[in-house]
Amino acid sequence: RDSFLPGRLLLGFARAAMGLNLFARAVRLLSCHNAVQVAFGIPRPGVRQKLFESIHSRCSAVLSKDEFERHWEEGAKMPIKQAVDYALNRNQDGPGTP
Repeated sequence: RDSFLPGRLLLGFARAAMGLNLFARAVRLLSCHNAVQVAFGIPRPGVRQKLFESIHSRCSAVLSKDEFERHWEEGAKMPIKQAVDYALNRNQDGPGTP
């Protein structure tokens, strides 16, 4: 259960987006990661929890509270497949964007 691949991938994608200063994208992906972990009852071990908190903290410091919350809500509603497609397509701005 610790190595649930989709959740780990989404966390990695969120980290990559943050590294590219794509903070809205990072929040959406982080939120989807969180939703997957919660839905399947999968805990985040220490290192991944620290990474989660680091991404969350950095993005919430850069985005306004309203922006962060809007992107978080969007990410929480994203199906895993859509989130992975979104993560791999840099031209896509967010959910619902072709």
